[in-house]
Amino acid sequence: MTSVDQLQQQAVDAMTPAERIARSAQLWGWTYGVMERQVRAQHGAVSPEVIKCLVALRMYGHDPEMRRLIEEQLTRVSH
Repeated sequence: MTSVDQLQQQAVDAMTPAERIARSAQLWGWTYGVMERQVRAQHGAVSPEVIKCLVALRMYGHDPEMRRLIEEQLTRVSH
């Protein structure tokens, strides 16, 4: 483990459970935002529902059942 990894682990270890959850939510939001911008750049002007589905595919599409559910939803939303 590098010294940066050790410092990061110490910081996480010092957090309360509520702080850890809040930090996880912040990181999820950041990740979603990055992926949303990539999807918008690739697909242009599509509906917010389509954007949500395409981002979800990037985030969860590696799981076959999630992919099936997201693709099913994508067929229902307006493009």
